[in-house]
Amino acid sequence: MTDKRFLQDGFDKQLGHLIEEMGEVGAAAGKTLRWGPLSTNPLLPPNEREANITWLWREMHDLQHVLNRLALTMQADFPVECTDIPLRTGVSEY
Repeated sequence: MTDKRFLQDGFDKQLGHLIEEMGEVGAAAGKTLRWGPLSTNPLLPPNEREANITWLWREMHDLQHVLNRLALTMQADFPVECTDIPLRTGVSEY
């Protein structure tokens, strides 16, 4: 999860953060597919290792938070353009 001290306000900064988090989800998904969901990174110290599926889940959680934060900014900054499509938040709605 992003340290709140490093969160930036504004559409452009938040869109950049979304792109960064999407890349992290992509990296975790790729490693999970390539090496398997229960594999860990052997180059990390043992106390820092986590299963690829755990890493992927953590990155997906981070992405959801960034998406929700950006959605609120978009609705505030571009209300007319962002009202026609209902926004779904939370995994339970899918």
